[in-house]
Amino acid sequence: MPLRPIAFLILFIFGCLYGLTNPLISLINYQMVYFANVENTWWAANLPHLRWSLIAAGFLAFSCLFNRTSLNDNNVLRHIQTKLLLLFLFYMILISPFAFQKDLHLEYLNKYWKLVLIYLLIIWAVSNYKSYRYLIWSYLAGVSYFGWLTYENRHRMHGGRLEGLFIGGPDCVDANMLGAVLITSIPFLILYLIKGNKVEKILSFCSLPFILNGIILINSRGAFVGLGTGILLLIILAKGIKTKYQLIFGSLVGIIIFLYLADPRFWERMDTLSDPSVHGAGLRMIYWKAGIKMFLDRPFGSGGRGFLALSPYYLSPEYLASGFGVRAVHNTFIQALVEYGIVGILLFVAFLFFTIKSLNKIRKGGDPEDRYNLEATALMTALSSFLTAAIFINRLYSETSYWLCAYAMVLCNVVDKDRHKTTE
Repeated sequence: MPLRPIAFLILFIFGCLYGLTNPLISLINYQMVYFANVENTWWAANLPHLRWSLIAAGFLAFSCLFNRTSLNDNNVLRHIQTKLLLLFLFYMILISPFAFQKDLHLEYLNKYWKLVLIYLLIIWAVSNYKSYRYLIWSYLAGVSYFGWLTYENRHRMHGGRLEGLFIGGPDCVDANMLGAVLITSIPFLILYLIKGNKVEKILSFCSLPFILNGIILINSRGAFVGLGTGILLLIILAKGIKTKYQLIFGSLVGIIIFLYLADPRFWERMDTLSDPSVHGAGLRMIYWKAGIKMFLDRPFGSGGRGFLALSPYYLSPEYLASGFGVRAVHNTFIQALVEYGIVGILLFVAFLFFTIKSLNKIRKGGDPEDRYNLEATALMTALSSFLTAAIFINRLYSETSYWLCAYAMVLCNVVDKDRHKTTE
């Protein structure tokens, strides 16, 4: 048996069993299963066909229950954004009888409640700043693994990009979706490279080239725009003149590395961002306009994957995917608008707004060199980068986006507890 499945089995068994005594270990184990993407990797052929993610999630839930006395301070439902997310889920259930395709809607409703459950378990499982840091680094390790996979498969390009190779997590094997995940690590790694301890600086320095190279190989326009937005926001949001200058210098170094790694095919594809024709950005505008028409016809939503199901009625045949006869909207916010109507989009946007607002509150408080300030800045920028990329792809059911929002709630809880102790 190859080394990778053996290593995975050892880590998985350890994570499940030892995780029963420590919810953080169970949570990291669950994230490892996601990043390993056992169902879509060649090396997993020697492993038994189990529902690895379900097993890891079950152990995580049991661990939180077994250790609930030590997790009492983690008020899962305290934040308004969590309540908004639950209301969004409730609305999904409410419109089920009116969905355009009930079977498809129920399939994605089943997926979404699991995302919400993991979101709640993340908030419940992490109690202190040290655990939060381990959680963030486990996430960064997973994203770095994705970056390594893109490097490992660099000779398997199709049409000038890494596409169709099932690299990434279960819900981001598509190149554009994987790119959106990769860019979320950049704000953390840049800040840790500048402000972290010695180990963090070394790890960040080693990870950044692989992730930047992965973004180039994937050649995603949405990820490129999200990356640029994230770097700009990181500099703007950082507090303190010294930190801003350090970030500008670090960003310039990153840009130089990026320019060195990028090839002509990458820049040729990026040039199409300004192309208004159907061969460039104009094609997505056609999808988005169709989405607005769908919403006007069904203002309270068409149900899960409604745009996909309705696309043959609103788009000309030449705009539908060949062999499938349907088309995705390629915009997360229009996706939410079409599938769940005016109520759904308001709840979804409010959930994101209050999440970012909570992080901004932490960012504004304390000294510019305060660690909480830096963490909030990195997380706020990572989430903003992802949401920028999500303007060009469907990410309403993306697991990692809800992880980032849950990390924000964990950080809020940690900061609130620490500041409460300080004032006592």
